[in-house]
Amino acid sequence: MEDMFFEPVARVLINHGFCSLRSARNFLRKNMVFVNGARVFECDFPVKIDKDEISVNGNVLEKQKHLYILLNKPAGYVCSFVSDRHPVVYELVSSINIPKNIGKLHTVGRLDCDTCGILLFTTNGSFSHKLAAPDFKIEKKYFVRLETPVEESGQTAYKKMFEEGVVLPAEKKCGEQKALPAALDFLNSRECVVSVQEGRFHQIKRMFMAVENHVDFLKRIQFGSIKLDENLLPGQFRFVDEEEFSV
Repeated sequence: MEDMFFEPVARVLINHGFCSLRSARNFLRKNMVFVNGARVFECDFPVKIDKDEISVNGNVLEKQKHLYILLNKPAGYVCSFVSDRHPVVYELVSSINIPKNIGKLHTVGRLDCDTCGILLFTTNGSFSHKLAAPDFKIEKKYFVRLETPVEESGQTAYKKMFEEGVVLPAEKKCGEQKALPAALDFLNSRECVVSVQEGRFHQIKRMFMAVENHVDFLKRIQFGSIKLDENLLPGQFRFVDEEEFSV
């Protein structure tokens, strides 16, 4: 998963205030931008700001590290910068000092207001885009407690439907959608673990709506190789090293 941490050189230039997204191509053409001693002309040339030597017109940029953070999100918080109705998750990480010129701290995808568990933050926009993109097939696991108990025969039927890819019923801004195949493992008649490789709007809840059940409690317990740290109380966070993200 090493390539997930690279970002386009244009983004680095933008974060340092050299240009805008619209003017990045022209900036590279007219200015001397070097990466590890080689001149760069393409906006999407991949770089790592903590390892590569990047210079602009002879001035070497300071090497820095992007931030990767795991929050044990409590229920009741929304994944927005501003909200009139609920507290926002950024209040829980407001104590973090963000170095200059590395980008804005943001969430990797979202969790619903009433969903708890793993929520990742980063300053690396390229990383968050790749981690959330369906093409990368990053597995996410959720612990689910259902409203209606499911007996053994029903569990077998649920699992088969999930493996084939259920049709998600329309909800709010989203129309009917076909979900990718998902794994479902029951722990007992009301509790189970669902593994998905995408992140559609209210996906887990809509998957169980499709089989005529209702989710009472939802908690994300794994995102790729990162598992929820049970030592973190709801609302607490820790920093994550790149080495922890593995295939």
